[in-house]
Amino acid sequence: SPKTVAVYNTGSLEFPFDATVANTGLTKAQDTLAELPSEHVQGGKITSYTFGPEVKSIQVLLKTSERNMKAKIELTEGPNQVKQIIELYASKGYKNPFYAIIETPGFTPATLRVINQNTVEFPFDAWVLPYEEMDDVDQVVVGGGGF
Repeated sequence: SPKTVAVYNTGSLEFPFDATVANTGLTKAQDTLAELPSEHVQGGKITSYTFGPEVKSIQVLLKTSERNMKAKIELTEGPNQVKQIIELYASKGYKNPFYAIIETPGFTPATLRVINQNTVEFPFDAWVLPYEEMDDVDQVVVGGGGF
């Protein structure tokens, strides 16, 4: 049966973005990550994950055992704490888990916060792991170069 995915930009007209939703034909993320430990996120809980500057992108999988899922994902980087926010809702979080790869460009550590916006009766499991890392950590340059 067909599936529907809605992508909204709640920002102003001056701040457009590109989004892609695709069937990649790859193995399901939940099957690939099932062997790895997850974090059980109770309703109302905020869970933070920090990654070093060598991490180029982060993979996030959120899945419930049998109920709906309402969550917010926030990415902060650097001293200015620039945030990227994803708000999501799945009426059947066990049938329709959320999976995304979030790029973390820059040369400062990144922190990803997963917030369960439901009540305590609606927990979900979260897998938050590096997806792509730099080949050579020595390539990371913090600060300015010579003049």
